[in-house]
Amino acid sequence: MLSENLSTTAVSNPFVSFNLATREGLVGYTTANGHVIKSTDIFVALPSRKSLNSSDTDTTYTVNVSYNGTTYYDVPVWDIGPFNENDDHWNPNYVWVTPSIEMRVRDNWGYEEYGDLTRGTSETWFAKYENFHNGWTSSHRMVSKDKYISDSNPGTQVHNTLANPLYPSNPLRNNGAEIDLSDALFYGLGLSDNAYVTVTYNWVNN
Repeated sequence: MLSENLSTTAVSNPFVSFNLATREGLVGYTTANGHVIKSTDIFVALPSRKSLNSSDTDTTYTVNVSYNGTTYYDVPVWDIGPFNENDDHWNPNYVWVTPSIEMRVRDNWGYEEYGDLTRGTSETWFAKYENFHNGWTSSHRMVSKDKYISDSNPGTQVHNTLANPLYPSNPLRNNGAEIDLSDALFYGLGLSDNAYVTVTYNWVNN
């Protein structure tokens, strides 16, 4: 039976993607699954609640993260982000349930108006580098899709360069990031700035 995550256990041929990573930081803050972040923690944040482990002892969803010859294996997903909360970009847009029935898998908040995106590349990245959705990307849980359809009605979104007129004091800008790395993971991989890393989604079939 096909689940909405395609698989909830390790698969033999997992999906691999090349994603722009940032450092999460936020030591002392609480992750989406209730863990208080320590500087020594090894975890990632992905932009969808679909693949969030229920606690810091749950290992249903893990990734391998590689950079410049260094790999961390079975890193758990403890938080949601960066930016989006409804973009499981590691899942395909559609799968065939039967030869004649197609089912959408990947979530979205604007595909009907803007078209489908490449699997493994986030809405945030496309907004930054391809002007998807006029350069805006969601920063909080969506209320409804009509909150995210124009520059004049950007909802809670962030933009590459524009200030959100509804939140003019918010300095947050979309930098195209697709995965957040905990401090210990970020520095353990040898990163000093945002960089592209190879991510293996251990529960998702290729």
